[in-house]
Amino acid sequence: MKILHVVDLISIDTGGGTAQVAYYLSQEQAKLGHDVTIYCSDTKAGKQEAPEGVTLKKFHSIYYLLKAWSLTPGMLFADFKSYDVVHLHNYRTIVNLIAGLRSKNLILQAHGNCQNINGITGFIYHLVWRNIVFKRCKGFIADALLEASQYIAEGAMAKDTKVIPVGINMAEYTQLPERNNHAKKQIRYLGKFYWIKGADILARAVALLDRKDIEFVVSGIDFGYEATFRKLVKELGIEDITIYTGGKFGKEKLQAFVDADIYVMPSRYEMWGITFMEALACGTPVLMTKECQAWTELPLYCGLSVNATPKELARAINYALDNKLANEHRAERIEWVRKYDWPIIAKRTIEYYEKVLTNA
Repeated sequence: MKILHVVDLISIDTGGGTAQVAYYLSQEQAKLGHDVTIYCSDTKAGKQEAPEGVTLKKFHSIYYLLKAWSLTPGMLFADFKSYDVVHLHNYRTIVNLIAGLRSKNLILQAHGNCQNINGITGFIYHLVWRNIVFKRCKGFIADALLEASQYIAEGAMAKDTKVIPVGINMAEYTQLPERNNHAKKQIRYLGKFYWIKGADILARAVALLDRKDIEFVVSGIDFGYEATFRKLVKELGIEDITIYTGGKFGKEKLQAFVDADIYVMPSRYEMWGITFMEALACGTPVLMTKECQAWTELPLYCGLSVNATPKELARAINYALDNKLANEHRAERIEWVRKYDWPIIAKRTIEYYEKVLTNA
């Protein structure tokens, strides 16, 4: 099968979870014997190399509009027609508009980007993306059940949607580093400095903790919110226990997760998420808000889920640290997350492609 993935950002370090999905999914599909290509912008792409066995074509972006859309006019002249399947990542992006105009056998995986938006902005989004992209798609892959319902609300038929969670590259976790001993228990945040990711909710929760045995370790890349976050930490009076490490990648990220006593994903909205699986693959328990759709799948030995309020997060953090949740069930957590290994997820997507093509 000849497969094309279309994604705006491709850097697996700075492009977020969507970039990682396109990268690792295409790599595993190529290992299954398929002819796989990625079309993307060169925005923030740096020296990102192609996945093994995959052709990577970066199109020059003349502008990064509203810090969300890369304008890639060169993609207008690219080959789209020769591919059996064109797999779109995200929904409301310029590169998807180009693919929507030029492709056949489109399959959309919105990664949380299909939520309803009201007002004039929502009207424009519906007018443009619903007509140029959504209505031309023959299949829809949802990261979680909520996203499947969003597709249906947008106009998809239930029979055309399939829930396939995003995966994790378990090969990167076969040799974990030794855990460093710390005088204090580590509460870890690792993610974007971006309002929707909820780092401020976690900071307010940490400020409610009446204990001297903790440190709040914050790792991430700024997406326009870091200055606001740092100001809040100072105002809350927790600056002395907050440690900023910058972005963590590769072996440094593994060490960060291994050393953490608990990893917190405090998002205001998260269709699935990858970082919680990375933490579990390191044996570290997670605490997530119930705005993260993965909470419905999370067994108790993997972690806890609560409402997205500082008070509930603080209570759950105390419970996790005091009941030794961080030190127990490490092997079970690693085993649980294996079912999301990319080779397994890639086979499921290929099976879905085949079903869509058969019914086309």
